[in-house]
Amino acid sequence: MAILNHEIRSSARGRAIVPAIALALVTVIVAASQPLVRASDAANTYGRHEAPNGVAERAAIASAPTAPTVALPAVSPQSRVRDSACSWEMADGSSFSGSISTSRVGGRTVVNEQIGTRGADRIIQQRLADLRLCLVAEGVDPSDPSRPSEWLGRARRVVMESRRGNVTQQLDLDREAGGAQRVTWRVGGSERPFDAAAQQWRDRMLAALDTTWELSSLRGNVSSLRGDISSIRGEESSLRGEISSLHGEVSSMRGHASSVRGDESSLRGQISSIEGHVSSLRGAISSEQGAISSLTANRYDAGAAERGRIADSVSKHDAEIARLEREIRDYNADAKIAAMEKQIRALDADGKVAAIDAEIHAFDLDGKVAAIDRQIAALGVEGKIGAIEKQIAALDADRRGRQLEDRRDEEIKQLEAAIAAIK
Repeated sequence: MAILNHEIRSSARGRAIVPAIALALVTVIVAASQPLVRASDAANTYGRHEAPNGVAERAAIASAPTAPTVALPAVSPQSRVRDSACSWEMADGSSFSGSISTSRVGGRTVVNEQIGTRGADRIIQQRLADLRLCLVAEGVDPSDPSRPSEWLGRARRVVMESRRGNVTQQLDLDREAGGAQRVTWRVGGSERPFDAAAQQWRDRMLAALDTTWELSSLRGNVSSLRGDISSIRGEESSLRGEISSLHGEVSSMRGHASSVRGDESSLRGQISSIEGHVSSLRGAISSEQGAISSLTANRYDAGAAERGRIADSVSKHDAEIARLEREIRDYNADAKIAAMEKQIRALDADGKVAAIDAEIHAFDLDGKVAAIDRQIAALGVEGKIGAIEKQIAALDADRRGRQLEDRRDEEIKQLEAAIAAIK
């Protein structure tokens, strides 16, 4: 004690030097013999993914001026104390089932509220302004509908914590072999006796968490019922989608028939184009012949010179007619038309369209649609949804939710008073 207290008189220091040094040496030996706690082992203490913060604490103990200075490890109430019972940041790969509310803060995803299960643990967390509340119960059946206050009698271990800034209050209830429960109460990481103030804190914590759980359950019930409505609507939409799909298949088959007819029309259009080209050439020949007839009619009243010019013009028109007739022969329209007609016969549009019509008839669109309509009618969408909406109305969630929020606010005030009473 003299080594640790600089205010003790120097005469007292001298008398304490020998036993102090002996104590220091013994402490060094004992500290050196303690097993090293690995970070992974310490992280597994609560079965959580978050590793404990910090490293083992050490303090330099200065001796009195007359005694040699000796560096000794500080002796803490626990060999390793986790900084927090709950993780307030979402970790990659963490497995959680339940309701959760998060937000982004400084590039990190932080938990605002979390109620559900992670692995074999039940967990409830609530962030209210700068106050964070948490309860973790190990080994409670996930299907157990009990409230957090009831988990204490069912869990293998329960850790409760309130935190504001760096100030924490933590209660650890560990069920030992034989059924006895070991109670550990810490304030700011330091273990203390579980006194009346601690018991008041526990009761106020459980009251606030129970109300939070009840409020979450109420909202969860409403969400679940609304999910049932969405599921029923989804079944109906799925069946109506099947009807649309059936109509789509028939439309596709009719489209195929139209495509076949289009191919036939395209080939017949090419024949018409060939015939039109030949007709255009024959029309040009007729035009040339008309010009020749007109020139010939004028030749009888013309003089010799004029007759010569007419003869030259007639000769040119005859040459153009000869060229056009050669072009018609070279174009070989009959062969081209024969080739198109051969493609039309090979296409067999009438046969293909008839086969498609038979396929449409065998598809029995009306029968299939009628069968699905009967399924929709049997589903009883409006009746089921009406019954669920009555359940939602019976929950009276808005009014009850406001009451629970008001009650929780009052319980938080009482909890804050209990925290303030902890000295």
